[in-house]
Amino acid sequence: MDLGGTGYSLLTSDHPCIYIRGIKDSNCLIALPLSPSKIFFAANNSNLEKRFASQTKEKIAKLTNTSLVDQAFKYVYSIGNKQDSFIKNRLKRPE
Repeated sequence: MDLGGTGYSLLTSDHPCIYIRGIKDSNCLIALPLSPSKIFFAANNSNLEKRFASQTKEKIAKLTNTSLVDQAFKYVYSIGNKQDSFIKNRLKRPE
């Protein structure tokens, strides 16, 4: 999916693959950012895929970035520094 033109560039991290539910769950959704504007999705059922695809590009970009930062182990990568405060406020640093 191309998320270009949303005003949000996708982030990535040291743990970039997002799993919503387990891989064997019929409602599993997998997301992987491929570039600052493109993301790959895979779903176990077409209804989930359609429901997710019906969201706005902006909402998908926000949800993706939030999930990526929340699950990062130590590093988050972005284009430029526009999202620095978002990253710093959400990134859990190891103690």
